[in-house]
Amino acid sequence: MNEYRYEIKFSLDEIAYAEAMGWLQVNTHATKKFENRYVNSLYFDNPSYSSVRDNITGLSDRSKYRLRWYNSTHSPNDVISPSFEQKIRKGRLGRKEITPLTNLNENFVSLPLHQIESDIRLELQKTNVLFDDYYTSVLAVKYLREYFEDNEGLRITLDSKIQFLYVDGMTSRLSDCPKLYSRRYVMELKFDIKLKDYVSVLLKSLNMSPTRHSKYLIGLSKFGSILYI
Repeated sequence: MNEYRYEIKFSLDEIAYAEAMGWLQVNTHATKKFENRYVNSLYFDNPSYSSVRDNITGLSDRSKYRLRWYNSTHSPNDVISPSFEQKIRKGRLGRKEITPLTNLNENFVSLPLHQIESDIRLELQKTNVLFDDYYTSVLAVKYLREYFEDNEGLRITLDSKIQFLYVDGMTSRLSDCPKLYSRRYVMELKFDIKLKDYVSVLLKSLNMSPTRHSKYLIGLSKFGSILYI
């Protein structure tokens, strides 16, 4: 996905989640797009935590880097589509530059983290993607995602069962990382710029306010690494 789109997030408790599902079913024409699946992200940052700093200060133009892969709910141990992503933000607009990582096999998650990073860099050397050597893995996030889409192209995702794994630089494998959980849900609306007015009308029937919500920063704050509200 190379074109910018709007990305609007809502952080929900149990009651708000039920209200959001009611709004989705009654006020939108969105239907199930894909089967539910688990989404995994391993975030990278430099020693200065540039991605964190840029987000907290509200820098309009910013980027973050992550390794992303998926697990089926039917076969949770099977790794699907590992890729390297650069998430680029420009205000409320966002886009992703995705590079498939064909050299990572289905067992890569059991490798030491330094080996995963080395394999990623080796694969990226074959492309035009620049990945600074000072960037290392910082935090992993896993959650269950539901996918909906309407005929206009509005995409709505709902994330639950969110868990965070802290990569402290001393831990060798993801399975050994300290783990914390979140009881909140995240709903995100993603849509083309031309659909702004259409979505604005839909949101009038949803009595909720969007919020800045970065799973990367939320996870780091849960482990006491940063202060993020």
